[in-house]
Amino acid sequence: MRSVVSVSFPRSGHHLLERCLRGVFPGEVHYCDFYRHCRRSPCIDARTNLQKTHDFNLRLTRAPGYLYVVQFRHPLEAIVSWYEAELRHRHKSRIGEPPLRRAVKLTFVNDSEVYWRFFLAKYLRFWRKFVHKWAVDPQPGTILLAYPALVLHPQEELTRIAEAVATGDRPTADRIRSVVEAQHIAARRSIRGFRYFDEERFARLEDGLAADLAALGLPRVVRVGASQHG
Repeated sequence: MRSVVSVSFPRSGHHLLERCLRGVFPGEVHYCDFYRHCRRSPCIDARTNLQKTHDFNLRLTRAPGYLYVVQFRHPLEAIVSWYEAELRHRHKSRIGEPPLRRAVKLTFVNDSEVYWRFFLAKYLRFWRKFVHKWAVDPQPGTILLAYPALVLHPQEELTRIAEAVATGDRPTADRIRSVVEAQHIAARRSIRGFRYFDEERFARLEDGLAADLAALGLPRVVRVGASQHG
């Protein structure tokens, strides 16, 4: 398998992709989580051929010979999912905290709408910078992988990625199908069930993201069916 750096916005399906690649290329994937391991990219271990990073400081530079798989998602979906994941872990000790929280030096205070609004504003800014660096006008050696495509059309998307990273025989359609079926991929959960969902506020935010969503081919999730250009 080719050497791949997976640059993903948080909660955009990286671990689903990792599990799928392990299934398609059994015994070939040598994995590095940037935040748990060496905190360098490319990884200092020459055996590594799949590295995860979120490029939180937006300083990651490309290395010759590596394929960059860039994963992204509608920011409201991703940030709601990220916030809820932090809630699930907020009572853990510092030693037991998820590396994602340590990586961004996030001090998660008690759940409140005020804190949610702060969290949303902070990571909307990060999302915009992330996608403009990596996805809106991708450089050669980049494969884009949108979360909706991965969960709605997993066999087609995994085939596309697997063919790009394979160094030997291409994996068969039957192999990819069996790997996808083993994942039991769930349907995307609507953000309307989120405790702080505010349709008017979320719609205004989505309107402000219309140009970026259109550039990335991401559908709206609040005003479904509205023009991507407002």
